[in-house]
Amino acid sequence: MEGLKTSATDFFIHIDKKSNLDEFIHLAGTQVFFSNQRVPVYWGTFSQIEATLALMQQAIAAEKPYDYFVLLSGADYPIQSADYIHEFFKNHQGTQFISTLKMPNLAAGKPLSLLEEFNVEGKYKKIKKRAYRLYKALGLPRIRRDYQQGLNGLVPYAGAQWWALTREACEYILKFVETHPKFMQLYQNVLVPDEMFFQTIIGNSHYSSKIARSLTYSDWQAGKSSPENMTENHLAKLKNQSRYLMKCSNYPEGEILFARKFVGDTQALVNLIKKHTHA
Repeated sequence: MEGLKTSATDFFIHIDKKSNLDEFIHLAGTQVFFSNQRVPVYWGTFSQIEATLALMQQAIAAEKPYDYFVLLSGADYPIQSADYIHEFFKNHQGTQFISTLKMPNLAAGKPLSLLEEFNVEGKYKKIKKRAYRLYKALGLPRIRRDYQQGLNGLVPYAGAQWWALTREACEYILKFVETHPKFMQLYQNVLVPDEMFFQTIIGNSHYSSKIARSLTYSDWQAGKSSPENMTENHLAKLKNQSRYLMKCSNYPEGEILFARKFVGDTQALVNLIKKHTHA
């Protein structure tokens, strides 16, 4: 929350149900709210979607009429000042910042097999391993399914997990999930649904005409299962006068307001960011 506080900003935080809430309760305050619905979160599973939807629903129901909802993780940090970020959203009102690509896109690592293969990761991981051993012993192929039934004519999209969406778009998402049970069922059993679920809903909506890339920077190196930790070199590479711009082959160029991962002792890096941010 450091570096993001303004009078117009509130924070809705989901603490994994497997974690001890008492260790975080000291953060609660007039602008900090913990999720009313805690979910045991497992990487790459629908539990990440459940936690995000719970936060979205709670924030929309709040008294303050927020214009934008920004999804961040505990390893993220703003690389611009709170005032700069506030003005940025005012100047780009109506834009949906969510990186989206039509599937399949093999160059971006988004094959259709992500939708075709039945996934039971997370709390069912032990069951999955046993099932795979049995399937292998019997010489059977992996379980596949007709994902088109769940999509019901929608074009599948994928992209980065992190996004910043308008209030109207978030309200649209919540109404969509209420009225599309087969869509929900499809993504409950795919790997990394957080990189496809929201992208597919927005990509097939009238909001698709005003989509821009995600505002969060991550450095993914080939062959790595997680992004690199942030360093001063990353900031120098992104810097363009008063802005941080991101270029890559999969998504169009766009400005970056947040970055990840900040882990361990990053105080020196945070101090450098504060020194160079613009109001």
